[in-house]
Amino acid sequence: MSKQLQLRFESDFGKATTLSIEEPAEPVDETAVEALMDTIIAKEAFFTSDGIVTKKVYARVVERNVDTIWETN
Repeated sequence: MSKQLQLRFESDFGKATTLSIEEPAEPVDETAVEALMDTIIAKEAFFTSDGIVTKKVYARVVERNVDTIWETN
């Protein structure tokens, strides 16, 4: 099973962008994640083709299970 922390932001042009962190440390600290997102916004740390991130949308942990049916070597 793999886990991914997804931080979703909105840019100054109203476009959504997601920063994904593979295998985050457990347990995920909600306060620390929110503080990180606030810092990213305050420092204008990420500039995308859709502008600078200016608003938090959500933070979530996504778990994924993969069951291989068959595989060639």
